[in-house]
This record gives sequence, structure tokens and C-alpha cells, in this order.
Amino acid sequence: MKKKKLSSGQVGVRVILSIIFVIFLQVAFIDNPDFWELFDQDSLVLYILSGITSLNTGSNYLELKLKLSQDKSLYMTALHLGSNKDEVNLLVDTGSADTLVISHDAKCYIDRNLYSAFDTCFEMGTYDVTRSTTASEPMQPFHARFFGGHFSSGTVIKDEVHLSDNKSIDAFEFGIVNTTTATNGILGISRTIQSHVGHAHSNFPIALKKSGIIDKIAYSIFLNSSDSEGNILFNGIDRAKYYGDITFLPFASDRFMSVKLSSLDFGNGNSMQVNQPFMVDSGTTFINIDNLNIFNKILANFEGIKRKGVYYIDCNQPADKFFTFNFRGVSIKVPYTDLVTHGVDTSTGKVDPDKCLLAITSNPTTLILGANFMRHAYLAFDLERRRLGLAQARFTAESDIVSFP
Repeated sequence: MKKKKLSSGQVGVRVILSIIFVIFLQVAFIDNPDFWELFDQDSLVLYILSGITSLNTGSNYLELKLKLSQDKSLYMTALHLGSNKDEVNLLVDTGSADTLVISHDAKCYIDRNLYSAFDTCFEMGTYDVTRSTTASEPMQPFHARFFGGHFSSGTVIKDEVHLSDNKSIDAFEFGIVNTTTATNGILGISRTIQSHVGHAHSNFPIALKKSGIIDKIAYSIFLNSSDSEGNILFNGIDRAKYYGDITFLPFASDRFMSVKLSSLDFGNGNSMQVNQPFMVDSGTTFINIDNLNIFNKILANFEGIKRKGVYYIDCNQPADKFFTFNFRGVSIKVPYTDLVTHGVDTSTGKVDPDKCLLAITSNPTTLILGANFMRHAYLAFDLERRRLGLAQARFTAESDIVSFP
């Protein structure tokens, strides 16, 4: 059923009513801190936006293409920033809420001790605020730390973002990275509670809705096979890109976009119960397990050796053997071939095709289903209803795009 288009007057009435109600809450509960603890940044922002229905019909969506980086570890998309339309290729990150872009004069380092500067962080494109006539004055500084130990610091600013089909976002807030140990900027599309900039703001999905480009803060991700281009559809789902139906599960965390993994089948007759929430994070290349018991049971399915905390395994893993990740009502199969990654020759710094590592890590920070899992799942993130949809991905060039349900 197609949504009825609202007049600008009707939209204005909803805006006024939403503002009046929020003011009422502030006055009525000003001395009740317990009440305000019930609301995080997402709740407040999304409540206000729910009263401001877009002028779109509900069939609008925005597609961003996803391409693998040269080392096959990161999924990138291109944005054009400022009046000069500087092109920056950003890591699409469902584990972060902020957009951070590398400045043209950034200082890039190998590690957080600021040892040995390098220039590889410029390879994905940079933004020059001095050349943009639409940029705001610098706002507050930020300092962001990420899983794996990387950090970025700089200054928050606002400028326009140019998208496809002459769409754009005016005064979009993002961070200009002046010092970093990362090799690229990020397009954070998670919940705003995961922000690093230190104050409430409209991140990319919310800004798309406020700009009238989409009318629901939701998106689907199809990474595709490692040798093909994927995409992200804001306010859209491509029914040709998955098998069966999408099963929606509630977020299992008040902070992360995570879902509870019930069990694992290893494809060799062995299985185990898990019953733990895993964050689904496109900004992390591999699966990460923070539970040593679970990790050791996974490790027992591979022959290999451990050296300096790294597990080396046979490069020739079977393509017809699968890890099956079982959630409530849906299962995702990941072939053993996607649970291995090539190592690096320490003498040359280049990928060694004869040296392979287990693409499942053991880090005590959190449980993560990274890009090697996401490649085989069609994922629908609904930030307004706090739920995540999953289905087995279907690698095809066919397309059947509909509005997000």
C-alpha cells in the first residue's frame, strides 16, 4: 500500500505538535532524573523525527555502492564533500555512529605511540576544508578509539554532502581527522549512542531522513561475493539478493546493533550452544570471540599451529563445508573458505599467498560478527524499531528493490 503524500502544512503541524510535547516532558519531569534515564540519544532523536513525516511517498531510497579495498579487508563507499566536491572513500561502519574524513594535511602514524609517519591514509581521498565555501566554522575537538587499537582525532565541522541523482545533505556534521593511525575515514551508520564526538547530532542515516531523501531510518546491506560490487540501500530492500524471507530479531543490546546467536554447527557433526549477543559490524574484517571456551571449540575444527598469538591454518579450506550460525528462526551458512585469510610476509610487508591465518580472532573486548560473516547474510537494519533482519545472501546481479518494511 502506497503512503499518502502529506502537504507542507500537515508536516508543519506535526513539527509544532512534536516540539510542544517535548517541551511538556521537560517541564513535567525536570526534577525526575529516573524518567530521563529511560531515554538515550536514539530515543529522543527518533521520537522527534517520528512526528516530522517526510514529504516523500515512502518509495524513495538511496543506494550507495560498496567496493572492497585492495587488500580485500574493508568495504568502502564514495561521498563528495563541500562546495569543491572532494571525493572521499569511506569505510562503511555499522559499529560506529560518526562520519570521519581524512584531512588533506593530516598526520598519519603506524601506531598510537605516534611512531613513524606514513602517507597511506591519503590513498582513499581527502577533504580540504580551506577550499570549501560552504563549510562551517570549526566546532569542538574529538578523539575516537576503535576496536583493534586505532585512533583518530581532529575537529568537528559542518558542510554539504553531494550524493547521486542530485541529492544532497546541507550542513552535515562530521569530523575532520588531523591525526590518525587508521588508513581511511569512516561512514558511521550505527545508533547515535555509539558516537565518539561527545554530543548529540544527526549522523548519516538520520540526516538522510531530515533532508527528505528517505522517510525511514533503516537500511539493508548486501556485501556480495569478494570479487563483485555490493551495495547499501537506505529505506530499501532488494528481494532478489536473498533466499526465503527476512527474519527480524530485536537488538540484544541497548548500545550496539547486536543479535543473539543461539548455536554454531561446524559442518563436521560437531556443534555447540552459544546464546550470546553478537554485534554485527561491517567495520571489522573478521569474526571476534571474547569467550575463550567458545573460541577453543571453534579452533578444534581446524588443523594448524599457534605462533605469537596467531593461528596458522591450511590455506586449502573446503568450499562445500560450512559453519552454520543459528539465530532464532534463521540460519546463515559461511563456507570454510571465508574463515581463512592470507598472512603477510614480514620481510616485504606484502601478502603471502602461502601463509594463511584463521579469520576468527579472540579478543576480550566484545563478540563481533564481522565482514566475513556479513558477506553471506542479507542484513536489514531498522534503527527506528531497533531490530535486525537476516536472510541467507544470494549472489546475483538481479534486482527487485522495494521500500523497507
